[in-house]
Amino acid sequence: MPLIESSSQSATKDNFREFGKGKTYARTKKKFGKKRADRQRIAVVLKNKRAARRNHKKRGSSRSR
Repeated sequence: MPLIESSSQSATKDNFREFGKGKTYARTKKKFGKKRADRQRIAVVLKNKRAARRNHKKRGSSRSR
């Protein structure tokens, strides 16, 4: 399942849960260890959150008042 494109706290929690049990996480954990896989998990989810916030601001600034 793809990550949720949102900067809300509940979406971030769901993304952490989703990324923690997927194939990519398991592969990284097996190859590099749990510590590195956890760091990658955090980085990916927070990057997604920042991108969603940035995209939301871009959409909001183009509206005319």
